Amino acid sequence: MAKNDQNSEFFLGRHHFQLKHLMILFMILIPFLFSISIVNQMTIKSFVSKTEHWYQQDSAEKLANQTAISFELLVENTAFDHGFNTKFVNAFNMLLGQSILQEHVLDVCILISVDDQIKAIDDGNVFYSHIFNHNAGIPASSLDHSTAIETLGKNSNFFADEQIYSVLDEKQSFHIFVPLMPKGELVGAAYMHIMPDFSFISKDLNQGYVKLSLLFTGLMLFGFAVLIFLSTRSINERDKAFNILMQEQKKQLIKDLHHQKEAFFTRRIYHTHHKAEKIMGFIKEDLRTIPIAQNIAVIEKISKYANFISRVIYDMKWYNQPLHAIRGPAFNSDINAIICFLIENVFKRVSSAMENIRFNIRLDDKLPIVHINEFVIWEIFEPLVQNAIDHGAEETSVITIQTRYAADTNQSIVTISDDGPGIPPELLKRNKDGVKLLFQENTTTKQDRNTAGFGCFIAYEIATQRCGWLLDAENLPFNGSRFTLTIQN
Repeated sequence: MAKNDQNSEFFLGRHHFQLKHLMILFMILIPFLFSISIVNQMTIKSFVSKTEHWYQQDSAEKLANQTAISFELLVENTAFDHGFNTKFVNAFNMLLGQSILQEHVLDVCILISVDDQIKAIDDGNVFYSHIFNHNAGIPASSLDHSTAIETLGKNSNFFADEQIYSVLDEKQSFHIFVPLMPKGELVGAAYMHIMPDFSFISKDLNQGYVKLSLLFTGLMLFGFAVLIFLSTRSINERDKAFNILMQEQKKQLIKDLHHQKEAFFTRRIYHTHHKAEKIMGFIKEDLRTIPIAQNIAVIEKISKYANFISRVIYDMKWYNQPLHAIRGPAFNSDINAIICFLIENVFKRVSSAMENIRFNIRLDDKLPIVHINEFVIWEIFEPLVQNAIDHGAEETSVITIQTRYAADTNQSIVTISDDGPGIPPELLKRNKDGVKLLFQENTTTKQDRNTAGFGCFIAYEIATQRCGWLLDAENLPFNGSRFTLTIQN
């Protein structure tokens, strides 16, 4: 994980969170809060709208009713004295003027039904003449009251019901018609056109909710900031402890790796040391047989033994050997000759029951030489042949060693076969790297595992890693097993 990712993560219980998770949570909460705000505003708007409509209608009707009562009281007070014509007219005009002066009142007049026609009166003289002088002729008003006349005309039951009648138009204004009944008789209707405005109520409510939303959002952002700050502090402390732990683990892994290398190197020394002892014994034995007249064949044999001991000691000295000490044009090794030397001068001399072991050697003269150190090749063949001897038939065992050159593929193929019980099937299974268990370290069928389980492993490592050859093992159809070395020339 990148450093930035580590610095933006924290743990809550067993759950693992990062800064991006908080941002996703925040991005979810913002639309959620916005949705709640819209729903709340719509709810408030609906509630306020219904409340305003009811309150507007009620207030408009009350205002119109009070105006109509004022007209009725004016008429009744004037009925006792007809001499106060001027006073009545002035009072009537004052009532009309005061009503119109109010902010939300758009029109005020008296509607009278004359000969099935509705006339509008907005002048005190005309109204006085109609009420007290019973003047049927009503002159046309200088103001336009056609809306009031048309609206009342559509309600033909108004004069029969004698009830307050209100109409809400498209502009959300009210047309109020209040029965005008001086002296208990219906003479017309007091009309008022009112447009109440209570938008300040919804405006204040919305502003209050906006302030509340901003406060909630601010608190939420502050909470996220505190959470990120605290989690970052905790993460930094955790990262410091984690880095210290990783450094300690790194040191421990390096120590373990060195220990494994040393243990592996020690086992290789133990495995090859007894070979050196055997060869040294052969050297001493052959030296006793050398006559005064030096035998050239014996000397060459002793020289090979000595060179092999030198190679074994070199293997002990170097864990990772340089490539030029293993392969190169300076080496011209004959695999057939190496096999013959090992059979005649090593295995036939060390086998405790050679009378029960027979070697069947089939060598191809066309086998090309290889540019590999011959003592490295010796280290490959020796454990494979020894394995065939150890696992051959109990009474009479035949070890077959065959070399063959495939000209079409330019490959040299060497097989080492025995006629024993074969390799256990579980040792022929491959691990995740494709290597059979037989060629892994500490794998053996012998009882003593402390000194066994390294021969095939070392042969496989040298053949594949140092020489670039292929080594495989398999069971034969009837009995026995076979090792196959494939050399690409």
